[in-house]
Amino acid sequence: MSAGNKGNKRSSRAIRPLTRILKARSKNKTGDLQLWQAFGGDTQRAEKVAIRWEKFESTIGFNIQKHINDYFSKVDINEAGKHKHTLEAKQEETSKQLQRFVTTNYEKFIHISNEIMDIEEDMAKLTNMLGNYKGIMKQLQNTSLDFSAFDNDGQNAAIASANVNGEMSVQDLCEEVGILVYQCKYKDAVQKVRIARDKVNSMSKTTETRELKALVQSQVREVVSALLGELRRARNSGSTGWGGGDLESVRIIRYLLDLDRDTEALEILLSTRSSALRTEVRSIKFQGDAAQYISSLSAVVFRGIALCIDEFREIFWEQQSGGKQMSFALAYGSAAAKATSKLSNLPRSNRRRIDSKISIHSPELVSTPKNTNPMMAAVVQWVIEELGEFVQRFNTQVSEARANFFHLGECLRSAFENCKRLDEKGLNLTFILARKLLPIVKQAIIRAMRHTVTQIKKSNGELKKETWLSKRLIIRESNKSGGKTKKDIKLTLSGIYLYNSVRTLLEGDLMLVIKEDVLPFSTNELYSTVAKNVVELLLDDVIMAQYRIAMKSLPLKDQAEHLSILANFQFLGADLLPRVERSLTKLFKRQAVHDVRNFDAKLGSLASGLRKFFCKTRAKLWAEDLKWTSEGNVQRYCKRFQGDEKYEREMEKKMLISEEYIMLVENCKKLMDDIATHLRDRAIPKILKDSFEHLLKLLSNSSHLKTLPLPKLGYKQLYLDISFFLKAADQFLSKNSLRYASSILMTARDAFANHSKQSPSGILNDKKFFDSRIRSQLETTVPLRKHIPTDRSVKTKKK
Repeated sequence: MSAGNKGNKRSSRAIRPLTRILKARSKNKTGDLQLWQAFGGDTQRAEKVAIRWEKFESTIGFNIQKHINDYFSKVDINEAGKHKHTLEAKQEETSKQLQRFVTTNYEKFIHISNEIMDIEEDMAKLTNMLGNYKGIMKQLQNTSLDFSAFDNDGQNAAIASANVNGEMSVQDLCEEVGILVYQCKYKDAVQKVRIARDKVNSMSKTTETRELKALVQSQVREVVSALLGELRRARNSGSTGWGGGDLESVRIIRYLLDLDRDTEALEILLSTRSSALRTEVRSIKFQGDAAQYISSLSAVVFRGIALCIDEFREIFWEQQSGGKQMSFALAYGSAAAKATSKLSNLPRSNRRRIDSKISIHSPELVSTPKNTNPMMAAVVQWVIEELGEFVQRFNTQVSEARANFFHLGECLRSAFENCKRLDEKGLNLTFILARKLLPIVKQAIIRAMRHTVTQIKKSNGELKKETWLSKRLIIRESNKSGGKTKKDIKLTLSGIYLYNSVRTLLEGDLMLVIKEDVLPFSTNELYSTVAKNVVELLLDDVIMAQYRIAMKSLPLKDQAEHLSILANFQFLGADLLPRVERSLTKLFKRQAVHDVRNFDAKLGSLASGLRKFFCKTRAKLWAEDLKWTSEGNVQRYCKRFQGDEKYEREMEKKMLISEEYIMLVENCKKLMDDIATHLRDRAIPKILKDSFEHLLKLLSNSSHLKTLPLPKLGYKQLYLDISFFLKAADQFLSKNSLRYASSILMTARDAFANHSKQSPSGILNDKKFFDSRIRSQLETTVPLRKHIPTDRSVKTKKK
């Protein structure tokens, strides 16, 4: 037989190395040629071949010239002969070791080759015996014997008579099935099994019938096992992919369906298509563009799903519904209903909106399944699993590539465009795909916001570069009438970065993603992510970091820096938050009142607290500049005027405004300029009023003023200083400030009366004395109401 003849031939791969060795050894008459020499060929060839020392040195890493120089730098040149003999001895020893090593390895190789040849001979004999067995079985098939005369059982007699009439018995059919399976004739084997099964089913229920039925079932299992083994061999030989149709798998699936093994057939179909789909995916070339890769991936995956559904309809529904084409969407309705049940967690209005979209775009998803193939549930589960793998690859590409929102939008658009092409097949997966891709979009939004916060707060980020001096930022935008409006705001470097980042995110980046054609059924779910993270993670985190810096890290004397941080609070609240509210309303078609306005109230309270802190610190610094302490007041109002009457008259004539109060007014003018430069002009009255109120309150609450030993001239000097300050800052004084100033003068009057034992009445009646000196000082020191604040951030044009 052909099989036996093939078995007698020896493997050429096993004989070839042995033949080479034997031929080499036969040429040597003495037979002392070593195995490694026989395998390597003529050893004398090495002497005729020129040695390329450069290649030898680069390969081995041994430099001959360097070795000689190093060796003879330590040893006398006369020892060169001995060193040569030593190297030759080492060379000979190494050569012998290599010969022994190669000989041992090739002896093992020859032994293994002999074992392989013995195994091949045994396999050939076994093949010959099986061929002879098949020939004998065929001869027995053509022989029929009638034993009905010796059998009293009617059923056995019927079977025997069937054999006589030319019909094969169930046992013969089962034996024939075994032979056909061995010969890989699966089509004939399946037909024989079906004939045997029909015969058993037509028999009456007896003990022998049950035995025959068990025999048929065992043959069915044998055929199924053989078909699965054939499928594994076909897969190992190479995957054909979608283009080739994978005819071998389809043929095996049809055989399994003929054997009523629907479950195994469907598993093979789905697993085969999954493998083919993965092969197609691996063949996609990634050229660095995530959007291009996702576009190709989407086309491959959804085309593969559509092809699998077509094959399922063709193979399974031909078997179960007579080739009647049924709507896949009807069978898919139950799975879609499970996905739609997730809408119960949404608000009722949103749920009604999404339900209406589902019923409009795919009414078949909400219809009642009819004539549904019972195998469809497994197919739906397979489709959902393939979608899950697609989403994992999508997430890997988007996350690893750190895709921006433009590329993310392109990836989403291509995915849903390919997904919607399945609607032609009656397969609407848009809702489920949107549910699976929604966490990826949320993560991308959160990652973008965290990147902005990290960029601001990291060690070499915006806060590290911050000078805490605000800069003028001009915002130009179109108004409702079609014209252009210009708005000036003042922010520090980190404030400008935050302002631009939030505007870019809400007015640009998110517009590319939050669209119904890019990510359907997900607008309302993204609202909480965007609103919460913009307000809490982005704005709140950065604003609180600036607040802590202003309250704890910045020196109190850095007046411009504190005003710049206050400008961040006020301008972000006045300009950025309304933009955030408008952008959220435009994106999600709903009023973002709660989240934004709650933060607006928080930001307003933080700005108010920061302004109060600034005013208190100014008041403390001004009190220090005035030297409003026990020692300072004694020096200024007491010791200066101690002397006789002549000295007191001369001091009274020379009495002028104290320099500390003049410097206080000048510092207030500088503060006004800083407010105009780093904040805005409108904030000047409020800050000055609060600062003066805190200052006068601090001065009036000083305990040392009550025990101050004030003389008459000291009392007049104090009254003159306080009156000058009230006159210079008259428009920026509140009622509380005037009350605190009156309290200072009343305390000073009581201190004078207690110390001098004189009545203070009449001392301050000389109004002309005080007015002339105040008026004279105000001619050189401009009062605060006449001072025009200078905005140094505005560049003036040179004439």
